[in-house]
Amino acid sequence: MNEKTYSFSHIVVINWGNRYCSTEGMYSFTTPYDGYRQNDYRYGAGLNLMYVKERLSLYSSLYYNHRNVNGRRTGDARLLQEDGSYYHMVASGERPEWFENYSANAGFDFDTEGGANISGSYYYGSRTEGRSAFYVYNNFYGDAEKDPIPGIPVDNDWLYNPNTDNRYGISHVASIDYSKNLDESSTLKLSALYEHSGLSRELDNRNYEFDPLTESAGDLEEHFRQADDTPLDGIRLSVEYEKELDNGHSFGVGFQPQYLKQSGPFTYDTLDVVTNTWGPYRALENAIDLSRGIYAGYVDYSGNAGDLNFIAGLRLEYTDQVLEIENPDYFSIFDRETEPRYEVNQLDWFPTLHLNYGLAEKSEITLAASKRISRPPTKNMAPFLYRRHYEVYLVGDTALKPEYLNNLELSIDQDIGKQSINLTGFYRGTSNAIFRVNTVYEEENVLIRSYTNSGNTTALGAELNTNLVVGTRAKIFLGGSLYNFRIGADIFSYQENNSSTNWSLKGNMNLIITKALKLTIDFDMKSATVTAQGRNELLYMANTAVNFTPVKLAGWDFSLRIFDFLSSNNTGLNTRAYNSDGIQIFFPGDRIYASGTHCGADSVICFQHQWQIRQKSKKHLWRGAVLVKQGRRHHSRGWGVMEYS
Repeated sequence: MNEKTYSFSHIVVINWGNRYCSTEGMYSFTTPYDGYRQNDYRYGAGLNLMYVKERLSLYSSLYYNHRNVNGRRTGDARLLQEDGSYYHMVASGERPEWFENYSANAGFDFDTEGGANISGSYYYGSRTEGRSAFYVYNNFYGDAEKDPIPGIPVDNDWLYNPNTDNRYGISHVASIDYSKNLDESSTLKLSALYEHSGLSRELDNRNYEFDPLTESAGDLEEHFRQADDTPLDGIRLSVEYEKELDNGHSFGVGFQPQYLKQSGPFTYDTLDVVTNTWGPYRALENAIDLSRGIYAGYVDYSGNAGDLNFIAGLRLEYTDQVLEIENPDYFSIFDRETEPRYEVNQLDWFPTLHLNYGLAEKSEITLAASKRISRPPTKNMAPFLYRRHYEVYLVGDTALKPEYLNNLELSIDQDIGKQSINLTGFYRGTSNAIFRVNTVYEEENVLIRSYTNSGNTTALGAELNTNLVVGTRAKIFLGGSLYNFRIGADIFSYQENNSSTNWSLKGNMNLIITKALKLTIDFDMKSATVTAQGRNELLYMANTAVNFTPVKLAGWDFSLRIFDFLSSNNTGLNTRAYNSDGIQIFFPGDRIYASGTHCGADSVICFQHQWQIRQKSKKHLWRGAVLVKQGRRHHSRGWGVMEYS
């Protein structure tokens, strides 16, 4: 009996462990007022399967990841009042975050007898991102130094403000691709993709009385719930043709239209704490309907002239976008008339140039220039008013438009033995830049944020990267940049002109101690920098890991990781706001602390096995599937039978 042998392989990757030890006691906390608990666990797993039979390949994968990040925030903000006093909001409390992702996908790749290739895939993914804030506020009136002002009541007030903000996304994506060599020098590629994503957000915000003497929360004073449900449907098509010319150069042309539609409501409910009944806040509820068509075409040409290699291209895009608002009388912080319909109809062009010249055997110089577009996400355009915290509201800008990014780089690469050095000079400019802007909502004495196109940014400087090999046991990467960063913006009729000299430094070292034992250390530092309305402080963090790969235990990998061993992962945010007369009305004082030094013991299992499958009549029997259970390998027998007609 004749037998044919095919291959079947799969990879299993599992990461677990994650009992974290914090030097600051924040690895697992309980809020003192409502019993909320969260640890700093991180865990995940993945499974990849592949089956190959002559011209057919089948593949599938499963993935899961969960990550918790504990943190803490302190704030000391004040708002200027009409009588010259300040309304102070002094806040502190825990700020945990969580992230969960899981996905599954399957696909095929088939080579036809006629020389064409057909491939297709389906992807399902779920994503949850959330954060809570458990802040205690002490609010009062006084001078800039928090001292009482004669004749102005202090109105000292304490409250506890727990709030939770969750974003959810479930995506279905299907695609099909076709490619064929029309002759020895030309190729045609066709593709289509469809996506349906359920996108939603839920925010729960409560205010309680608070007694600072007993450090206990009292009666509920206010309770708000806001939510939106804005599913998205999109389709993207592509037709591409490439031709190799007689001189060895290549010419390509393509047409790539895409269309999306996203719509849905925003609800805003408030609780009557006296009757314990919920009711809608009709004036702030709304709904959107966004449709966006992008019709793009490109042409590119590549080749060489001696030691000079080049690629030049031009892409044209026509955007046809309509955003419709159900309730045109929505809340806005901008001094302009609100409208029920916003349109973007424009043609843009995006040139690209890439030149590479070999100076010597181990040296080359590269020049790259490009222009790109960045379109705002729907969440930044929707006029949905969210109470992020007691003192911060957030609302989108319906008139938001794309921003444009211009990039120019000149770099030199030099190899010296086993060492390599790269020096790059760069210019990066953003026109019609989108900033997150802040102003004061005087009716409620809170800070309110939105997004708007209000100016331009530029960055001009250089970056140096080196890869060093020290003997046979150590590899070191060091990199850094130095540049001037400038922001020019018109924010609520106040002209911002901010600049700073910024720098960054990063590196990692891989040390081979033995064949099975390795040590890794990495660090990343970023200087303080100006923002559109303030300044962010210096941020740096260092991590280390010990990795053990047993020689006699193939497929196993163990690691002990220590994150942020310098306990430096905290961010200082200093955002200010001016009115149109140039008077500062908001004074910042915010610092966010991520969890302190913590270590994680991770076990990573990576199996990659291949079986022979013997064909008898119309059945393929799969044997030797590896199951992972509590760190031991178990081999199943006769696992799965696939029938063919």
